[in-house]
Amino acid sequence: DLGPVMAYEALKPYVKDGLECRFISNIDPTDVAVKTADLDPETTLVIIASKTFTTLETLTNARCVRAWLLDGLVAAGAIADTEQARR
Repeated sequence: DLGPVMAYEALKPYVKDGLECRFISNIDPTDVAVKTADLDPETTLVIIASKTFTTLETLTNARCVRAWLLDGLVAAGAIADTEQARR
């Protein structure tokens, strides 16, 4: 969490009003649920940063956020509910 948060803090003077950043690095799915609870998948940009994209934490959090996005976008009718979209 240190790297992304440090970069955010360094660039904070350039952030536009109304934008908010949240960081998820805990492997506990409850952390993802809490940090996405009041967000709208249709207006949320997700950036996944990793050196290798092979660590358990990165893969687990990426899958949790992907499932949250798909569930929210299907419910909103923004995308079709297909098995292929969930792979």
